[in-house]
Amino acid sequence: MSRAIRCVTQSSCQCACKPAQVHSLVIVVVVAVVVIVVVIVVVVVDASIPSGVAPCSEALAHSAQVLAAGSGIPEIKCYLNGVKLPKVVGFRTWIAKAVGIVFSVAAGLPCGKEGPMIHSGAIVGAMVSHLNLQKRLRALCVEVEMRDFVAAGACAGVSAAFGAPIGAVLFAVEEGASHMNPKVLTQLFVASATATFCSRLVLGPLFGGIQFGELGTLVPVSFGRYDEIVFRLREMLIFMLMGVCGGLLGALFNEMNRRLCLWRSRHIGPRGWRRFLEALGVTFVIASCRFLVPIFWRAAAGHHLQATRIDELGPMEKLWWEMGQPAIKQLFHAEVEPEHVLSHHELLLLLLYAIANYVFSCWTYGLGVPSGLFVPSLLTGAAFGRFVGELLAMLFGRGSTAPPGVYALVGAAAMLAGTARITISLAMIVIEATGIGSFGLPIFATVMIAKWTGDYFNRGIYDLHIIELKHVPILGEEPEHDMVRLKVEDVMASSLVVLEAVETVGSILTKLESCSHQGFPVMADYRLLEGTIQRGIVHLILLRGAKYHVFQPATGLLSSPPPIIPYEAMAWRRINKFPDIKDVQRSLTREDYGLRIDLRPYVNRNGYTVRPDASMASCYSLFRHLGLRHLPVVRQDGTVCGIITRKDLILSGGLPGFPAISDSGR
Repeated sequence: MSRAIRCVTQSSCQCACKPAQVHSLVIVVVVAVVVIVVVIVVVVVDASIPSGVAPCSEALAHSAQVLAAGSGIPEIKCYLNGVKLPKVVGFRTWIAKAVGIVFSVAAGLPCGKEGPMIHSGAIVGAMVSHLNLQKRLRALCVEVEMRDFVAAGACAGVSAAFGAPIGAVLFAVEEGASHMNPKVLTQLFVASATATFCSRLVLGPLFGGIQFGELGTLVPVSFGRYDEIVFRLREMLIFMLMGVCGGLLGALFNEMNRRLCLWRSRHIGPRGWRRFLEALGVTFVIASCRFLVPIFWRAAAGHHLQATRIDELGPMEKLWWEMGQPAIKQLFHAEVEPEHVLSHHELLLLLLYAIANYVFSCWTYGLGVPSGLFVPSLLTGAAFGRFVGELLAMLFGRGSTAPPGVYALVGAAAMLAGTARITISLAMIVIEATGIGSFGLPIFATVMIAKWTGDYFNRGIYDLHIIELKHVPILGEEPEHDMVRLKVEDVMASSLVVLEAVETVGSILTKLESCSHQGFPVMADYRLLEGTIQRGIVHLILLRGAKYHVFQPATGLLSSPPPIIPYEAMAWRRINKFPDIKDVQRSLTREDYGLRIDLRPYVNRNGYTVRPDASMASCYSLFRHLGLRHLPVVRQDGTVCGIITRKDLILSGGLPGFPAISDSGR
């Protein structure tokens, strides 16, 4: 029985038997199917809602759940890397995110559906664990399994959005989790493949005009398919230069957005009427510009101000009235006659469109409505890339270079890589979504150069929001250079709150009330480390200890083996929300305070430890790759001398702009 209980308390345990893996895959398929249902509902409802409803999205996000604002990718990235954010995978967040993105896109704001789809998929994965569905199949390893299901849900969201299962798996590896292994990768691929299959099976008959049962290529975020692309070797240099420009524009975008978000936090705040009025004003300005610019541009070109049908507009003028993926498709695939070259007037309008979309995207990201960054960045880069392609055609003649649509594709990849610093997964998503496997080399080269260029100036947009704006202790891929010289004892917290292996109920309650730490070292005699235990498990033991006769007399010999709480009673249905300390206090009597508890059956003895003279760089690697939240520091004789947390690692790295943090999260 104690082994079953340890399966709940030990976040590092893995059940490796083949039936368990099959059961996990079954759950992953369920997650993918539920994600697809959500995506289809969002797509169908989005097609039937009028524009001008962004304030509804803002009101929903901030009345239901603040975490529903934004793309959700930074928050999911934190969760998958071992940082728990309250309510980030909650049901209310899911409802606000899924419904709010419909209003955001329908309002005409430069935001995409893909970020909220990823967040919604991750929440579905978490809710499967909350429902304890897997308990019917086998014992539930809470922490590990829930994190794996969240990763699978996020992966299904990417795959459902773009129809790119391999790119979705790479996205989860590159941006999401740092704890990958073959088992998790298999689950991710099953989830992404199932999501793509269901998406194409359902959306094709609904919007693609094909019969049900036929698999088309239609997905929620579709860029169209390219034929074979032919380009010249000298154009590789142009593509690389576009990568440099994408990195520069991305770095400028991130810095502008950082300053704007800081201004918002000081003068507008996360809630209230100012936040609502800002969303209303931004929507009005953007919608007005999109409507009025083509009209006045035609007037400046000699046309009179009169009623004009959309089909009378030129291709560059239509871009202003199209949004999201229709505009990207036009920039990628607009057919141009071989002898036709855009006029200076049309070329200038295209450049103005690219600049306006760049500014509007920066203005919208962080506005307080559910919004994604993929499509706005791709659209901005596609417009800049199309401008480069048309300019080259004007200078050297059409046919002497690759089609302008190819430059639009390269520009789109460069802009998103420069902004979000996504590389391999972005390249694979673009290749799968457009069917251009033979054009992989220019795409890979462009995104890598864009990332390197942007990294020289600042962080990617997701890391910037996580670390510098929200001050979340997430760990980067590599430790800071200063950590090589530091030892663990230079950074560790030496004043510890520890639990004894055998301790009275009153003493345990006093220690729980004195801090908000989420984990505790458990000591045996002479300060020898027995193991670690989570706060939530201690709460459950105190809450149900009297019922199962776990409390033992204050004097005399302890029972051997000690009484334990059954697994069914320890498998708390709300995985990330254990009983509150006040509920625990109300369940205890005065007589209980003097009784003893033997914590040893519930202690995690398989946890990692580190020596005080170990390098901080190696300690950083343990946290990063294993998703640890705290790590006991143990001397050679087995005695505990301190503890290391994620916040200690970030503060020791000298992160610029990161404020001093209390020890409340230890």
